[in-house]
Amino acid sequence: MPTRSSPAESNRDRERTTLLATYPSRRDAEVARNRLEAHDISSFVTADDAGGMHVEMQLTNGVKLLALEGDAAEAREILREANMLSDAASDASEWDGDDVEDRSNAGTALLGFGLGVLTLGMYATVDAMIPADAGLFLIATGAVTAVVGWVKRRGGSTGTR
Repeated sequence: MPTRSSPAESNRDRERTTLLATYPSRRDAEVARNRLEAHDISSFVTADDAGGMHVEMQLTNGVKLLALEGDAAEAREILREANMLSDAASDASEWDGDDVEDRSNAGTALLGFGLGVLTLGMYATVDAMIPADAGLFLIATGAVTAVVGWVKRRGGSTGTR
């Protein structure tokens, strides 16, 4: 026979998530998440890094630590006491996506880098300065990076949340 959840539990299921902090790496965010877990506070880590395949994207986008709204104040206090929360992160508002200006700046940087790598790959391959397979790798890497940068620059997302 199925059990019924209490009204408090069903409200908790619909509670919104809140950004607690943004960290420069998944490791830092996971350490903070584990700290909260030790205090029975559920939280989760999210990063737009292609499932860990493009770790370098953590530097431009950061790795976010989120928790339920009702646990946010206590979670921030625990993280602050452990020196795992900056003052700027303690003022974080409800998470509803990345800041458009930051995304545009990161996108512009990725677009420029990708086009540079694409150009280098084409030039080096045509002039036979490097083997063709290495040139094709540079061309493909540059093209993908440029597309990701273009999408981010326009304010879109290249990953799931």
